[in-house]
Amino acid sequence: MDVLKSLFDGDIRPFEQSGRLTPEASELMRKVVVQEEKLLSQLDESSAETLRKYQSGREEVNYLIALERFKDAFILGARMMMEILSDETRHDET
Repeated sequence: MDVLKSLFDGDIRPFEQSGRLTPEASELMRKVVVQEEKLLSQLDESSAETLRKYQSGREEVNYLIALERFKDAFILGARMMMEILSDETRHDET
């Protein structure tokens, strides 16, 4: 089991409000959807399908990149904690 992936995907919810968008993000998402609908209405079916496939692929790439960044941040946090705990142990010995 990949715990960090499960946490990132929202399968593990460390706090109740996981996955909620800020008002700014919600407004930006609304604007993007309006523009996407406008663009799709101007395309023929073949072009619209090409655009949808592009968007799907792009979303998958963005997901994978965000997942790796999420994991890297946790690894960095763990390294920081190890260093802090190591420093505390050295100070306690003196």
